[in-house]
Order: sequence, then structure tokens, then C-alpha cells
Amino acid sequence: MPVSTPLVKITGTEKLGAKIVLHGPDAAEAADHALEIAAQTGTIFIHPYDDDRIIASQGTAALEILADRSDIDTLVMPVGGGGFIAGCAIAAKDINPAIEIIGVETEMCPPSMRHALVGETDRRTGDYSIADCISVKSPGERTLKIVKEHVSRIDMVREDDIESAIHMLAEIEKQVVEGAGAVPLAAVLAGRDAFAGKRTALMISGGNIDTRLLSSVLMRGRVRSGRLVRLGVQISNLPGNLATVSSLIAELGGNIVEVEHERWYRDVPVRLAQIEVLIEVRSGGDGHRIAEGLADGGFPARILGTDYGAV
Repeated sequence: MPVSTPLVKITGTEKLGAKIVLHGPDAAEAADHALEIAAQTGTIFIHPYDDDRIIASQGTAALEILADRSDIDTLVMPVGGGGFIAGCAIAAKDINPAIEIIGVETEMCPPSMRHALVGETDRRTGDYSIADCISVKSPGERTLKIVKEHVSRIDMVREDDIESAIHMLAEIEKQVVEGAGAVPLAAVLAGRDAFAGKRTALMISGGNIDTRLLSSVLMRGRVRSGRLVRLGVQISNLPGNLATVSSLIAELGGNIVEVEHERWYRDVPVRLAQIEVLIEVRSGGDGHRIAEGLADGGFPARILGTDYGAV
């Protein structure tokens, strides 16, 4: 596995009895090292996606979905090396030749399958994408042929769309999903018009996301939705003013999470102080309303880190 592999995937695989060797920054270099080990030890290298039996076994996921919902007309799936989408495309098309298969790659990763379909290459590594599991340099020879024959198109999604999809799945569906598994939902959310009126199934695959990364995604989601807001408030250096500001925020419906009080390094008059207050609110518009309420109470306030500006 690459050295960047999430710990949850490493430990989960070890529990199944495997010996884990971490090598290289990406899946391609890890695979090359695995081939070297196989040659040295006389063991068999099983390709993670460009293998007929791997492709066939992954296709059983489509059989399960169509057995449960035979009326589905669109199947949206993540694409890395292509084994998963290839297997599912063969199975789904055999049952319903009219079904539309749509793959999804990320803008930050090299869109290897999409580029391979048109004969292009990409030098990016995708090391910083949250969907690292589908960051491959090139698709398989077998999988590329199948995708050309059965897949309608490959959509692209941004990193913030993937984060929003992970957050939505955790908050609403109570599912812990890694970045690669969330890209189908990200594609539908970002391109709603293209999927309007269709009976669409999303292949949500993979829950190997580091808990620290998941925590960051969830908190960033609260910030993005406006439910976690950082306010900059100016107060005078008089006893009780901090307590007054806290009371006002509470009255206006905000829950204070953190407070930073600064007198020395802010660009404010010497007889004033700047406090930064991290607050939880119920909806996206509440932060602006609280900032206005503070200003009306004599404490100039602005929302930090957004386009709201000063109130």
C-alpha cells in the first residue's frame, strides 16, 4: 500500500491476516514494489483492478442493486483504475441494456480514465485529494476496453463537492464514507439538472477514512453551511464588557465555543480590544443576524473568514 494509506485501512486489512508493506507515494509505485516482492518470493501478484476475476467479483454489487430495484435507469460510480465500474457495467448492461452508466473522477486527481478515453495524459499526482483511493496514473487495459463499450460518460467533481457529500452522508444517512466512495453523490449534487427525472442509483463504496480527516470534514461542513461562525467584535477595556457580549450572543441564539481576547496585536485603537468568538448557530443566516445584534448593542462586529464583511 502507499505510505499515505489511512490507518483504518491498514489495521482493517491486518485483522484479516495480511502482512502490510507501505511503499511509495501512490498506488502505482506501491504496485511496482509489490511486483518486485512477488518476483523475489515466488508469490502471485493479484492486480487490484485489471484482472478478469477481480472485475467479475466487483460486478456483483450491480447485481444486488438491480435485484432490489429493477427500475433503475442510471448508475453513478467512482472511477479509479476501472475495475469496479467495469464489472458493474457488464452486469448491469446484461440485465438492462438501456441502463446508463456514469463514472466520476475528481478534478484534483489525474482524470486517468477520462483522459485515456480521448488519448490524453496528465502529470498530476492527486496526492492531496480527499479521494486518494481513485487516484491512479492510468486505468487497466481490460477495464479501459469495457468502459469504452459500456460507460456513457465520466463526470468530474471538485474537492469541496466531495467534502459536502461526505458531510451529508454522515449527517443525514449516518454513513461513514471515504472520499472516493462519496464522489457519486458529489456528482449528482453538483449536476442536479443532468439527473433530474431519472431513477438514479449511487454506488457508495468505501469507508476507509481517517477519523481525524473525517472530523475536519464535518467541522468544515458546519463552517461552509454557516452553522459555525467566527465573529470579530470590538469592545472597550471596561470591566464587564466581555460578559455583556457573551450575554448578547446567548440572547440572540448563539452558543459560544471558543473566545480569543487580544489587546496587543490587533489593528484597533489602544483603548479598545478585539475579541474573536467562535459560535454555533442553528442556520446559515443566524451568524449575520447575531453580528447585527451586537452592532445594535454598541459592539461593532463582523463575520470573519467569509464574504460577509463588517456590519
